[in-house]
Amino acid sequence: MRVLLIEDEDHIQRILRAFLERFGKEQGVDVHVRGLTDPAQGVLELSMSGEYYDLIALDVRMPKIGGDEIYDYLAREKPHLLDAVVFITAYRHELKKRFPGRRLRVLEKPFRYERFEKFLRAALNKDPLDTTGEHLAPA
Repeated sequence: MRVLLIEDEDHIQRILRAFLERFGKEQGVDVHVRGLTDPAQGVLELSMSGEYYDLIALDVRMPKIGGDEIYDYLAREKPHLLDAVVFITAYRHELKKRFPGRRLRVLEKPFRYERFEKFLRAALNKDPLDTTGEHLAPA
C-alpha cells in the first residue's frame, strides 16, 4: 500500500506513520508512506505522481494551502484520484460546509489506533463513511 500523507504537524505524521506500519504488519501488507509537511509540495507530488498512491491522507488546516484546497485541485485536475482521498482532521464540520453533497472519508482527530484501523479498512474498501458511520452528505 502506497500512502501520501500531507500533514503539517510532525508529531501527527509520526503517529500516522506508526499506525500505518502497524496496520500493514497486522494485514501482511507492505506499507510505503511518503510524508510531506508542506502542502505546496503535496500538490506538486500529486500533479506529477498522484496515480502512484493508493491512499492520499490530507489534513484540512495547514499553512499556505489547506487539505480542502488540495481536494478542490484534485477535483478539477485529477478527479480519478478523489476515491483515494481521506481527510484526517479535527474540523469535520468545516468539510460538511465546504463540500455539501460530497461523500467524503473523514477521520476526526483525536483518535486511537482501533478507530484508525476500522476507518482505514473502510477507506481501502472505498467506503465513503466517516468515523461516526454517517455519510458526509447534505443535511
